[in-house]
Amino acid sequence: MSQRTDPALPRELPASLLSDEFLLSMIAENLNQARHAENERMMFVTLFAALVGGMLAVASEVKNDFFSTIIILLLFVLNMVCSNLTRRWNTIFKTHWSLACQIGCYLSDRCLTKDYSPSLSQYQGSDFWKRYGSRVNRFFCFDNHVMHPEQKHYIHTAALFALFNRCIYALLTLSLLYVHWERLARLFSCLFSPL
Repeated sequence: MSQRTDPALPRELPASLLSDEFLLSMIAENLNQARHAENERMMFVTLFAALVGGMLAVASEVKNDFFSTIIILLLFVLNMVCSNLTRRWNTIFKTHWSLACQIGCYLSDRCLTKDYSPSLSQYQGSDFWKRYGSRVNRFFCFDNHVMHPEQKHYIHTAALFALFNRCIYALLTLSLLYVHWERLARLFSCLFSPL
């Protein structure tokens, strides 16, 4: 089952049904859902990092290479689950965030001229960010610098969580090599030794 990555605004509804209060509550709800997905992702990755650290500590203390290998392979499987969940939470976050931005632009355009009711379809599609990206950052709720003036740059965490998963894969691969280093050294010495 694949997740939708492009948020969809409601199909063409009469402007009378889309009151300002309703649209503002839609923005607030989508921002709350995006924050909820972000909190779930952070909590899960924090617990997963503690689990990896603890299980690697156990694997280093176990004197049996077979059990150390089983522990590391189990961590590989858990990291695959973590990677998939992270991808899912990134998609959910992006969908809610984008939908809130689209509704904000629609509401802004509609409020600029009271007798003009723009079509909801013009806020969808791949060119939305090209046309409205600079405007979205001027909205208070989307402008990180206005909300946190002490921060100079906004850090997009989606890429950092993907990097975290890749680092865990590298750490587990190195751990597996460390556990079997003597066997690998003997194998390579047998393969490359002169006859």
